[in-house]
Amino acid sequence: MATLYTTQYSNLFVTKPRVEIDAKDVIGKMRQIYVTFDLTTAVVANDVIKLAQLPVGSKVISAECVIPATGATGIFSLGWSVSADGLTVADPDGFIVVADLDSGAGAVYGKMELNDSVPGLHKKFTNPVDIELLCTESVASSATAKILINYITE
Repeated sequence: MATLYTTQYSNLFVTKPRVEIDAKDVIGKMRQIYVTFDLTTAVVANDVIKLAQLPVGSKVISAECVIPATGATGIFSLGWSVSADGLTVADPDGFIVVADLDSGAGAVYGKMELNDSVPGLHKKFTNPVDIELLCTESVASSATAKILINYITE
């Protein structure tokens, strides 16, 4: 029987000399941003909905959105804006890509995938950025979007 270690455990307790790791990988205060937005037929393709702002030093660990049926259309991506100083580049689908949304019966549920191809996963934001919902198709009927972002701060 073998004893196996995570990268973080190995770096802290097995490797000599010890390898420093980002404190947010093993400790930190978890915070949540939960917002709702009433979608109407006035929301059209390429509209951007500002949801909230991530503070400096945030490290995002998960993101989810639920959008009840908005007709045959009403598809969104979840990402962030460019920072005010321009140092953090915008990524309109950095958390949830349109193609990853499950749209059964017109309702949409999206969850950030836990793989390295997702730019927002474990990204440490060195500047405040706005969390944005980007509409990629017009909304055909009214609904309330619900978005949840979990992040860690120091």
